[in-house]
Amino acid sequence: MQVLTFFRAFVAAWCLLSTGDLSLSNRGFLGVAEALEVYSDSANSEPGFQLRHFQHESDLQIESQRSQQSQHWPDHRANERQRQQQQRALEPVFLALAHKHLRDHLETRPDKDLRTTEGSENAVPWQREISKPTPPSPEARAYAISLMLAVVVVMCVFYLVNWNDDDVRANTWSTLSMTVSIFGAVLIFGTTVRLCYWVFNVKGLRGETFVLFVLFSVSFVVMQTFLNIMLRTQAHRTLVCSFGTICAHITGFAGMYCAAGLQVLPIFATTWWASCLLLAAITLALAGMFMVGSHLRRNIALADDGIIDEEEMRWLRQVEDAENDVFSLCLGFSIMQALRCWISGAWQPYDARIPPDHIGQSEANALLATSMALCILTAASTKLSHIGEEAAHAGLKRCCRGVTNVCSVAVAWCLLFWGEWQLYAAGFQGVRITGLLIVALSLTFLSFFAIVGLDLVADTFHRTEARGLRILMLSLGLMVGFTWERAFHIGFDALSLDSKGQYHESARLGLAAGLALLVLPAWSLYILPSALKAQEHN
Repeated sequence: MQVLTFFRAFVAAWCLLSTGDLSLSNRGFLGVAEALEVYSDSANSEPGFQLRHFQHESDLQIESQRSQQSQHWPDHRANERQRQQQQRALEPVFLALAHKHLRDHLETRPDKDLRTTEGSENAVPWQREISKPTPPSPEARAYAISLMLAVVVVMCVFYLVNWNDDDVRANTWSTLSMTVSIFGAVLIFGTTVRLCYWVFNVKGLRGETFVLFVLFSVSFVVMQTFLNIMLRTQAHRTLVCSFGTICAHITGFAGMYCAAGLQVLPIFATTWWASCLLLAAITLALAGMFMVGSHLRRNIALADDGIIDEEEMRWLRQVEDAENDVFSLCLGFSIMQALRCWISGAWQPYDARIPPDHIGQSEANALLATSMALCILTAASTKLSHIGEEAAHAGLKRCCRGVTNVCSVAVAWCLLFWGEWQLYAAGFQGVRITGLLIVALSLTFLSFFAIVGLDLVADTFHRTEARGLRILMLSLGLMVGFTWERAFHIGFDALSLDSKGQYHESARLGLAAGLALLVLPAWSLYILPSALKAQEHN
């Protein structure tokens, strides 16, 4: 009986649609279906109750007549014919009631969509979750921006590595190589530092600074020793270059965080002239260490036959490049810290886990202006570097190159922290890792466009004048690497915490070791050779 009732109601709805009622036809089949659901379920509603009551009485009347007729007419066919005639006579009445019920139901909701919202009493299961959209939360909006920017960045990488300009391709591969190498070096450096803190139970800033100084000294000696062994055993060039790059990054990270720890000590952080003296002391200490190391290496190269052959020259150049990277990382980061303190009036945190403190739009604009000034200084310092290359003294050449490298690293760090300051000055209040992801994706996206623009401008200048612009491209690559390093730093901390908020060093060590084994071989086998090949071809 229920199936027959539903079928009859559907026929009535079809008749209603065929009458040309625009309000119902515009709502479509969904409205009809809901009306049928409401009709079939609303046993307490007045129209439905009348219709069911009328149907029940008609059925009883048919059964009564059938029982009476069966006594007088034994012919079963005659009884069946009589029953069908009576049912056909009652069909128009039933259709009229169904037609009236549907019209009354639709007219009571003229301005409301027939699709029920979540939580409604008459909502059906397949119509759930069709509610009015609510404004997204700041975290949801940030994740959506990160997702969109991630797709854009990946596509930009594909465009730039296949660009029709050799300079753009070379700088893109260099940017990718620096980003992945910095990430791999951070994995090793962070794991080593955490392990030292854990094993020796290091507490406080002074203890951490001392551990970083010891790590800097040990990694510096290991870098020089193993590069000498690898070059004397005629190891593959890519392997030597990858090992020297990772060792230089690890040594540079240990040196720059050690210098940053010294800067915030009370003896140096109270006055500006004490900070300047510390910068001068760091510069002299690193320069003296590298001069002594260069003298020792040259004596070792001349000890066997009195001549510096090709392999020994490769060793000297590779170690010198690694030392230049260490010098520029340490001093460039220290200069950036001093500039941020000068702009904000206090020493700002450099730990990725701590957001900027009391930073407004004026401070962000000042840091951006300082970054632009450093960009101009970097481009101008290439002229000094060109003069130094023409000089006969090797120490003067290296000093001139060092000025350019330090300025370029300071540009990278200043632009990175400008991105963070600008994000929080704009009112970002979300999760820390979300903010770092937005900064990393945004600066990566802008860096790729800046590389293309700088290359177009550099093509209009002479090679000597264009060198400064190309060094700025490398600064952008360093900035991209540093931004992702900070984002992954927070990611490791988040994955190393359990549900109770307790930190597990074993989990962090396992994650770092697994990612290092996955990333570094791919970088050494595929990304670094492509970067070296693009630079040589260029």
